[in-house]
Amino acid sequence: MIALTWFLFSSTLLMVGGPKPDDLQPGPSIKPLRLQCSDTSALLMARALILAAPIIISDDIYLNDGEQLRRFVTTHRSSFEQGGPAIQCASAAGPRLALRGIQMYDRSAYDQVMSSAPAEIAHLSQGVADRINSQATNMFELGQELTWLSQVLPSVASGDLSSFFNTGYPIRNYKRQQLAQAWPMLQQMCAMGNDCREILDISLPAMRQAVDELAVGMVYVMVMMAS
Repeated sequence: MIALTWFLFSSTLLMVGGPKPDDLQPGPSIKPLRLQCSDTSALLMARALILAAPIIISDDIYLNDGEQLRRFVTTHRSSFEQGGPAIQCASAAGPRLALRGIQMYDRSAYDQVMSSAPAEIAHLSQGVADRINSQATNMFELGQELTWLSQVLPSVASGDLSSFFNTGYPIRNYKRQQLAQAWPMLQQMCAMGNDCREILDISLPAMRQAVDELAVGMVYVMVMMAS
């Protein structure tokens, strides 16, 4: 479920449009992933990534206050402190995944769809093009998330959440802003009737399972990139 975003933004129904990887400026060199990510450090980083999502899915859905992430990271402090194996893993995997997303992104997708679509459905061409590029944009965003987490989690490992809440990158910041605006409306809608609560009670088990599968997918991607 790399269609995270991937980075959970998708799995938590926060659909505000796919990122366009035109503005990423990779560093002059990409760290080789081989020997950077052990199975253990990849799995720890995957779980931290899930706990860093703006929305947390457990017995309910709620805005992330950072506490689950802080408890997890401080429990595994030696892995998440500066230079720790999980941080090395993320700092190696993040730029490489983002670069892979850029390489996969087809900037001609929209023109190709427009040239072949009947006039009656031409207005759907952008949506089709976005779907064609969804794997690339999800991988790009995942790479940005990992790179950002490699920078902020060492502070979280010391119990300080300020950088987690006060920093970010354009895609995350935009979606976080959209969520902050939409969340009160969602709560109000759910307070007006029982249908919302019933839908959540039915869907939450499947959503939790999807979150757990994401962790496995993260490990798989990191291992594949290392091979």
